[in-house]
Amino acid sequence: MDEYSELQNSRKMLTHWEKWVTDLVNQIGNSYFLTFMFHNIPGKASVNIEVMRGDIERFYIRLLTRALRYPRSELHLHKRPLLFASPDLPVFKHIKDNRQDITINDGRHMHSVVIIPPGTRFKRALQYHLAQKDQQYRSGTSIRTVDVQPITKTTEKVAQYLFKAIGRHFDERRILLLPGPRPAKKTPKLIDYYLGE
Repeated sequence: MDEYSELQNSRKMLTHWEKWVTDLVNQIGNSYFLTFMFHNIPGKASVNIEVMRGDIERFYIRLLTRALRYPRSELHLHKRPLLFASPDLPVFKHIKDNRQDITINDGRHMHSVVIIPPGTRFKRALQYHLAQKDQQYRSGTSIRTVDVQPITKTTEKVAQYLFKAIGRHFDERRILLLPGPRPAKKTPKLIDYYLGE
């Protein structure tokens, strides 16, 4: 399958991804929109994205171990934070953007939605926790900054913004979901587990 066909198929799948994120945010609440900016990563675009994904996986593992004392326990599966991440490129009409943000890695960065279910060890909102532990989360990664915003706007718009570069610049395989498998072609199944259905 050529690149154009991959992008077209990714556009078709976006509705499912957007609905999945929207449903989870609406059902569970306590959700955040994160923007990850990175230090310079040598290599071509595909290498950049893979390094970014790996760094976000390391970020997630640190988040998971702070959220739950025994994150691998069967008893805590439904309490694990969920993270959806997607690559993005700068929109050049936003001239206010920091010059570093649009020149390093040709502006490639990652957006993420993090959903924190009830029952974790977090006593404060995620933005305060990450501000306090910023260096620990970024240590040993290429992550330069993490901007955290509580999701207070229409969740559908947040989900659309999260995936806005999928099908245009990146195919659906670049979406990162932690923890868990990718959704099935028609109806994502992991949502049923999280919603207790």
